[in-house]
Amino acid sequence: MYEINSVIARNLRFLRVEQGLTYEYIAKVANMGKSSVEDIEKMKKHRPINPDFVNGIAKALGITPDVLKEDNDEIRMRIDNLKKDIDDVQFSENKSHHNMAAIQGEAIQLVELTSKRGPYERINALMMLGYIEFLSSRFADALSKFHQAYHIAEAIEDNEQKHKTRHNMAMTYLSQGNYNEVITIVMADLNEIVESAYRARDFFLLGTAFKQLRAWGRATDYLKTAIHEIHRSSPNGSPFEGRCYQILGDIQRINGNYRDSMNNTETAITMARKFCDLLNEIYSMRTMALTLYKCGKIDEAKKALQTANLKAREYTVVNDLEVAINTFHIGEFEKDFATVKKSISKIEQFETPPRDLALKYETAARIAMEIGSFKEGQVFYEKAIKILAE
Repeated sequence: MYEINSVIARNLRFLRVEQGLTYEYIAKVANMGKSSVEDIEKMKKHRPINPDFVNGIAKALGITPDVLKEDNDEIRMRIDNLKKDIDDVQFSENKSHHNMAAIQGEAIQLVELTSKRGPYERINALMMLGYIEFLSSRFADALSKFHQAYHIAEAIEDNEQKHKTRHNMAMTYLSQGNYNEVITIVMADLNEIVESAYRARDFFLLGTAFKQLRAWGRATDYLKTAIHEIHRSSPNGSPFEGRCYQILGDIQRINGNYRDSMNNTETAITMARKFCDLLNEIYSMRTMALTLYKCGKIDEAKKALQTANLKAREYTVVNDLEVAINTFHIGEFEKDFATVKKSISKIEQFETPPRDLALKYETAARIAMEIGSFKEGQVFYEKAIKILAE
């Protein structure tokens, strides 16, 4: 009895809030008192709900009584399976067998199916679809789904779900290059959460955002704090620890500390392989290649990028983007302007952080000038200046 009351209460609250309906409206259509509607939604009465009330509430919400009483077991199972598929895409040994179009199609179906179901099912379906959009570098679409999920979590006053959705929003803003928005979201969340696993991810996001803003000291401190929090919550480590070491290695590379950069990057690669985090393995191999290039080891740097490209082709989600970025750097090492130019045209097809794109334009301009292609060099310089001036 209490379980069905709980299901009805959850569904009533979610659908009423999502449709912008008041208690007064529900009560009027259902031919019952406003206080009775509130009591049902807040589970104040521990007795069976009058079937006439169930029918009336369902009518007011525009659904059938069966949907109002639906406990969504099948949908939950499909959501759990979808989560597993998405995890496998990121952290399994064999990623190439996954059909991302099929995974995305299942997520879209679940979003449609949960449009008039319980709030938690709806939140999870939106989060899964948003995360697929994120992995596919469709960041604007991802943010739209995460915002929808956040508003539902806010409506049902679920702080844990709010934090999860805000974390995904911050992660997406980071990939878009909106670093100040990342810092605003994460700083607010850190004041509210105490779980080490959540704090570790937030400190990682802060470290990465401050790295992009070239605040090297703050970035390093936040990344080290993230690693400390990971050790508190997961003694055996986690994929995020490897990602922290990759960012630390990149900071050290940029600042000319090549020895520490290599050490941290090697740690990142080891952890990426331990957790089957292929994307971070690709990032880390690229950082290693750029460090080797700075040390004058051009052939080793090119070999590292070529290996990273082989890895990227296994990763069905972002292979085109990662291959284009790695090929760009191979062209940079070889002073091959045609390869650099072609790679940039591919990178431009994705939602790339503006500052990253500006740096690639600047590199292309420099190589063009070195080979005497002054007109094309000027075009790329102007593109870089335009981005940096905005």
